[in-house]
Amino acid sequence: MSVRLRADARGMGAAAALVAILVARPSGQSPPPLPIPTDTLARVSRYVESYYTRAQSLMVEETVMVQPVRSDLAPDGFARFLIYDLRFEWKPGGDNEKPRVDIVRELLRANRRPAKPGDEPKCLDPRSVSPEPLAFLLPDRRDKFTFASAGVGRFDGRSAVMVDYRSVKPEPPTATIDEKDKDCIMFDLPGRSRGRVWADPE
Repeated sequence: MSVRLRADARGMGAAAALVAILVARPSGQSPPPLPIPTDTLARVSRYVESYYTRAQSLMVEETVMVQPVRSDLAPDGFARFLIYDLRFEWKPGGDNEKPRVDIVRELLRANRRPAKPGDEPKCLDPRSVSPEPLAFLLPDRRDKFTFASAGVGRFDGRSAVMVDYRSVKPEPPTATIDEKDKDCIMFDLPGRSRGRVWADPE
């Protein structure tokens, strides 16, 4: 998980990246996790790899609005509107290289006009290259998470196998100051993700 902060005399604004579907946990003691069939995660991993292979041929348009806020969450100035061409870069790996998949963005329009040099990146804008959220399900990434069955539910009118995941252990956080914008600080907080995967059993 990563968070970008911009220093401000009236407070600190923050933007957080939401990975997969985060689950609100009720207070109190939770029941013990249920075991997952050994082939379930393997099937999900194979499907994710197949999805990345197909997705390389796709180009989508992503629209982003960035609204700075004050410490009381009231708007602080004008919102920033961005339109990107977005595509996947999937590298299956081999030999000593691990598979890798990234989301690559090319800025098309900024604030409703064609993009020009200097329009990006701003402090809270999406990164030009960022990790793809489902990559943690690839076989070489799964050892950093624990998985537990959450039973069977329904999603979009179809049956779904539910699998809860969470990081095995937090890793040391890091902070990086943007060289172009000294007021912008990037905090990386790895190993603090948890959520739920909904998988079609077919």
